[in-house]
Amino acid sequence: MPEEPERPTTGPIFVIGSQGSGTTLMRLILDSHEDFALAQETGFMRAALAQLTVPFHEAGRDWYLRLGWSETEMHDQLRGFYERIFARFAASQGARRWGDKTPYHIWHVPELAQIFPDALFLCMVRHPGGTTASVQSRFDWQVPHAVNAWVRQNTEIALRAVQLPGRFALLRYEDLVLDPETSLRELLEWMGEPWTPRLLEHHVVHGEREPRRVEGMTSATDPIDVERIAKWTSKLDAEARELLRTEAAPLARFYGYDVDDAMHLSSLLPADSARRKLVTSADIARRQPEHTDVDWSPRGRPAANRRLDPAELWLGRNDGKKGARSGAGRRAAAGTPRRPKPDKRTPGPPVQRQR
Repeated sequence: MPEEPERPTTGPIFVIGSQGSGTTLMRLILDSHEDFALAQETGFMRAALAQLTVPFHEAGRDWYLRLGWSETEMHDQLRGFYERIFARFAASQGARRWGDKTPYHIWHVPELAQIFPDALFLCMVRHPGGTTASVQSRFDWQVPHAVNAWVRQNTEIALRAVQLPGRFALLRYEDLVLDPETSLRELLEWMGEPWTPRLLEHHVVHGEREPRRVEGMTSATDPIDVERIAKWTSKLDAEARELLRTEAAPLARFYGYDVDDAMHLSSLLPADSARRKLVTSADIARRQPEHTDVDWSPRGRPAANRRLDPAELWLGRNDGKKGARSGAGRRAAAGTPRRPKPDKRTPGPPVQRQR
């Protein structure tokens, strides 16, 4: 297998992963390193994409092209803008390298890689039962939605990983919790950064800082808790477990999980690998052909994370009446004609308001 290209060692670090997969824990750990400053969730890529294609405006599609700006030049401008914002945040913590933790940036990896060509991507993966129970309790998601989201998001992770050789690494939440030092030493070596024992005491480091609100249900001052690995087994009922078997089992096996056993972890690495925990793009590319029972077809981005085409959108009117809502609908793409203005001279049936 060809070696992966040399990795950038100065660019930003983007922590991604499905909701409930341990991204907040990883952010807190890396943010305790003297040289790193990883921000809480920002979701800034939705704003960045809106700069490239202005939502809800017919003239907003690639508007910059009409002004003589190329997409590459726009990416340069966006990089400079966001680097200034994040670099000041890093400097306020005395750090030299910045990063961001936003789970749904899974769907923006290609654009992030283009705007920040020196960025590294670290993805967290967790047992589908663990993530399902987490989002069910935190966000009140229904189990079918939670399981479907795990499959969609973690399929996307594998597909994007192979497109970024040398810039994409993966850690399982369970490996991090069970063997944090090995996992983090391999991660720091991959990042080209020096080891520090502060990473194993992130709860102490953050306890000494000015208290800050932490996203999700994670406390900045809580140490790593091994018991959380199997906590989901007491949360999910028989119906939920059966859904895991029917919908998530093939992809779970790809990531080394058994949907019925929280503690079963198959190695994702070849026997001759120098690494034991950290998985790279080459490792993921090697495993994909071995798992023919996984549907590797792209799933498409959720609507909220697509680059919106203004020609396909329109805004409904909110007249303040109870039950009236503004909304966006696909019209041009579906070939739906504009609604004609009502003829005020001839009374007709009331127009049905679109919801």
